[in-house]
Amino acid sequence: MVDDGIHRALVHQIRRSEKFLYIETAQFMGRCWKGTTAKNQHLVALEIVSKICEKVFSGSRYAVYILLPLHPPGNPASSEIQEMLFWQTQTMDMMYKMIAKALAKKGPEGARVTDYLNFYTLGSRVSEDAGPEWENWEDLPSVAKYSRGMINIAGTVVVVDDEYILMSSAGLTQRGLSGKRNTEIAVGAWQPKHTQEMLEDQPHLQGKVHQFRLSLWAEHTGLSSPTFRRPHRIGCVRDMNRLANENWRMYMSEVAGAVTLSTLMKYPVAIQSSGQVVNRKDAKMLPDTKARTVGRRRRFPSEKLTS
Repeated sequence: MVDDGIHRALVHQIRRSEKFLYIETAQFMGRCWKGTTAKNQHLVALEIVSKICEKVFSGSRYAVYILLPLHPPGNPASSEIQEMLFWQTQTMDMMYKMIAKALAKKGPEGARVTDYLNFYTLGSRVSEDAGPEWENWEDLPSVAKYSRGMINIAGTVVVVDDEYILMSSAGLTQRGLSGKRNTEIAVGAWQPKHTQEMLEDQPHLQGKVHQFRLSLWAEHTGLSSPTFRRPHRIGCVRDMNRLANENWRMYMSEVAGAVTLSTLMKYPVAIQSSGQVVNRKDAKMLPDTKARTVGRRRRFPSEKLTS
């Protein structure tokens, strides 16, 4: 029996969304490449970017926040994980290029692709004083010297317009969503009295899904900002990006004593105005590793194994 119900639920909820999506997932690889042996790739990434472009053409605000681990579990320099990072980067590249084209045709003046779609990661850097005392500090590996480390993400959480939440063991990959390969489980929840149709005169939804998302954001950002209550608005997007960029800067700082303000960081890639995803100058390699941030395709492609 083949059951791709998680994939169908995600596509349905993305299509009916009106304001924003918030996603935490262990892996994010979608339909983004041609001329490979991989077939029948899932549509989640394509549906997300199609919804963004639809909103751009209609002149409406819409925002997507996607939270990923810095790299999948394991040695990030291994050929398998490098290929996973490669396809993840290609997925981002496909999405940003489609948004850039939509903005060029009918976007607001001065709009940027990151006004609509952003990728984040989690990590923490604490004061060196909080760790053990070392005799030869300069000889330590950088991960110990700077007391920093990534925070992993397992499974998937998707919040749609603060009215629906889906939690699943599946990552957003073909392996997790096809129904033919992995055995996965998921649960979706909503409150009939807390939907966009029932909003009436309230400025935003106030149900349990909304409260759960705010608690997650408070955990990741260390803040309880009024702008977080309306995440589709540009003010919220830019507040999140400002904090995430500052945390990344502190995470990578070579200054002794630098600490992150919270765990939310911008995913370390650069987005050009054309939408092309390229290396950040300060993150060509993943921190404290010899692994390429944007990944590398294997000499002998194996998308069926890594996607």
